[in-house]
Amino acid sequence: MGFNDLDPSAQALGEAAALAAGYTPGTFEFFSAAFDFAITNDPAFLEGNTEPQVTAPLSIIDDRPDPTTQFSSIQGSVFDDFNGNSIRDAVEIGLAGVTIFLDENQNGQLDPGEQSKVTKSSGEYRFTELPGGTYDIRQITPSGYEQTYPFSETPTGDGFADQVLDYFDSGAGPKPGPYGIRKGEAEVDVTVDVVLGNDPSTALSLPTGSSVTVSFEDEVIVNGPGDDIFIGETGAASEKAEVYVSSDFTTFSLLGIADGGITTRLDLETIDFNEPVRSVKIVGLDNRGGSPGFDVASVQGLPDSIISPDFYTVSLQPGESLDSLNFGNRLVVDGFLV
Repeated sequence: MGFNDLDPSAQALGEAAALAAGYTPGTFEFFSAAFDFAITNDPAFLEGNTEPQVTAPLSIIDDRPDPTTQFSSIQGSVFDDFNGNSIRDAVEIGLAGVTIFLDENQNGQLDPGEQSKVTKSSGEYRFTELPGGTYDIRQITPSGYEQTYPFSETPTGDGFADQVLDYFDSGAGPKPGPYGIRKGEAEVDVTVDVVLGNDPSTALSLPTGSSVTVSFEDEVIVNGPGDDIFIGETGAASEKAEVYVSSDFTTFSLLGIADGGITTRLDLETIDFNEPVRSVKIVGLDNRGGSPGFDVASVQGLPDSIISPDFYTVSLQPGESLDSLNFGNRLVVDGFLV
């Protein structure tokens, strides 16, 4: 219940009087004297009241919740995903001070007027008294962290590697690296970032023992249906390289052998790798003596095996409560998950 065009003290008096008198919404005249007050729409009161008074137009607005309305609620938690497996394990703690918001206009950012909550020391948050409807629930990823959960089945990236994390030149090639192939011409100087994106005309050569490690910024690779990882190579047959995968940029597992002269597809299922792949490392095995080495043109997660960090979209029925809408984050230092 509220009053228009009144100062705070008059508003408080008006609300008390209106509630006590049981007035319903409408427009009335408000009178304030030194020691009493009244709310009325009776002209006779105006004529008979001789006390000093202040009059003002008054609108009584009933904005109290309908007692028959069934409200809904949304709750969950934000956790520190230490091992980056997108699952909250028993030892992983909640993150306090993280903002969770209802993205009403679906623009991906917190705007004025949109509901938000800040997680407690336990990492928990809760929205209450929500009418039934559809809601997008997002987090503002805390500074220094990368979101590890939830993920969208519709990726925002193209699946190709976005960043070179490391390059090592073993010195086993015909010249110091980095060198490679550009439009069919071998052993030309190139930069290591030629392995990024999708340009088959240029490749980085990896002689025996040389390696390049790449990462993905807009997506991760998961164990999907069929093959999951694509290695584009532009050199001669029989040039080979080992392909390693990692979910934490630290521990790498051998996935398989890429064979030169063809496009190699590898399946995470072959090594039962069920964590999200964030990094791929390629190590040259055979440079065939004087040949440049294994020539990497691209590294890509295949379309059915890439997912991107995302948010929740839920449809609430009146009176429904949804929980376990959780967000996982992992600390990033100098571009590496720790």
